[in-house]
Amino acid sequence: MASQTLTDTVIDLALIREDGTSWHAALTYEGGAIVVADTVTELVADIIDDYEFEDTVEGARAALDARYDFALEVVTNRQGIHAWTMGLEGDFDPAVESEAVLTMIFAEKDRVVVDIEEWGHKMPLFLISTDYAPYTKAPAPTGNIQWIDPATELTLLLSLQALGDLELLINES
Repeated sequence: MASQTLTDTVIDLALIREDGTSWHAALTYEGGAIVVADTVTELVADIIDDYEFEDTVEGARAALDARYDFALEVVTNRQGIHAWTMGLEGDFDPAVESEAVLTMIFAEKDRVVVDIEEWGHKMPLFLISTDYAPYTKAPAPTGNIQWIDPATELTLLLSLQALGDLELLINES
């Protein structure tokens, strides 16, 4: 069954269908929108266009690629929004930052950062976890990093939840 968007903002009831049976999972968004689904895959399909793949090795690879592309959009957009917001608040001024800091912040996000071990800047650095160990040989930097993890559908949703974009609810029963 495909996901369904509910207008009812009562989160406690989000995982119960009208017939009394349970949905497996739900996403809640700021403003009260709730999306319920039978699988986490259906929830991811609600946020990534054309996220529908065959249950094959090739399909799994295509799904990972789609999640990675989505994560790339998220980190790129989030980095820009943070730079703009922190600039408005007086917490970030590109005119006084070093070239190295500006390169780290504004570099293409599909470029693996290997130039640093620790990111100590007040501006968080948004990165994609699957570009780093344990997924690759590139060591993951530490510090003020905001990670998006497209490794699995669940890790993607959990990393979006950590950013505050949504809340993931899983029905344990």
